[in-house]
Amino acid sequence: MNRRGVRLGRILGVEIVLHPSWFVLAGLIAYLLGQGFSTGTPNFSGPGAVLLGLMGAVLFFASVLAHELAHAVVAERKGIPVHRITLFLLGGAAQITREPDSAGDEVKIALAGPALSVVLGVLLLGLGLLADQFGALAGAALFGTLGAINLLLAVFNMLPGFPMDGGRVLRAAVWAGTHDLAKATRVAATAGRVIGVAMIGAGVSLTFLGGFPLNGIWLALIGFFLHQSAHAAYRQAPAGGLAAHVGMTVGQLMTPQPEWIPTGLHLDEDVHRRLGALRDRAFPVVGPSGRIEGVLTLEGMEAVPSERWATLTAGEVMVPMAPEMVANAAEPYEWVAARVGANPAGRFVVLDGGRLVGVLSCR
Repeated sequence: MNRRGVRLGRILGVEIVLHPSWFVLAGLIAYLLGQGFSTGTPNFSGPGAVLLGLMGAVLFFASVLAHELAHAVVAERKGIPVHRITLFLLGGAAQITREPDSAGDEVKIALAGPALSVVLGVLLLGLGLLADQFGALAGAALFGTLGAINLLLAVFNMLPGFPMDGGRVLRAAVWAGTHDLAKATRVAATAGRVIGVAMIGAGVSLTFLGGFPLNGIWLALIGFFLHQSAHAAYRQAPAGGLAAHVGMTVGQLMTPQPEWIPTGLHLDEDVHRRLGALRDRAFPVVGPSGRIEGVLTLEGMEAVPSERWATLTAGEVMVPMAPEMVANAAEPYEWVAARVGANPAGRFVVLDGGRLVGVLSCR
């Protein structure tokens, strides 16, 4: 395992990664299902409940993965490559290389996941009923529970707050009405922040007033992550909108021939001063092999106490490179600006044939 998670391989050409936080989710799902099977009607003995809980966690993993693969398949059909699916604490995320070309494509990609979850839910519920008819109580309990979970997964993902699927549908609706993807992103992200706060409040109430501490903590945690994701998308959406740059390419708007620094360079006052003077407030960071290893941003450096700058290197503070941080000089600017919410650095390293030619900030 590395800082990005465990790579499981590829399905349909898409890399599948388990984020470290996913193991918390898997353990919690297995525990909750095991508890439910051991106390439900019919109930099962300790070992049987544990086994059913583990099987349920595996099926849940497969369901979430199928949900994200549905997004990926539709995105690929719309000409949008998907490099990676990451499963993490909140479920999963298909990381597309750019945003859709139209609001209609956005809706189709967003609805693909919940639609498949509904199909899986109905299928699993049907298998549960069939198992019950044959007296296979364990199968009936397992399939019935996972069927209900898939239906709940579909409903939850349709909450109208970005970056949930329902939030993407909301963004598409605003986008279609305003023809401004940046504005649509801010509207949907605001809805996501409101829903996140509501979830946190409901979780706190369940924990301290409702007598359901585990459920309450879980709901508050989901709300917190949703709020943070929506806040990042709002902050990174271009404040001035895209209209002024429609028809322009990344190459026309990037900072060409950017200054870069080596991974082993220690942070000091001079690095901070130079960062502050740059238009993009970022340095590409290059490793000993000549490969770009990450991006050092002004805000990332300022998050570290200044007394540590003399001992830390750029490689230790940078945002590690990821496919979401790469742009091509020939790409339309609006494509790149639309996917800035998925960029952990908020800047794009612009490459031409693998060669660094610029840096682009959409802030």
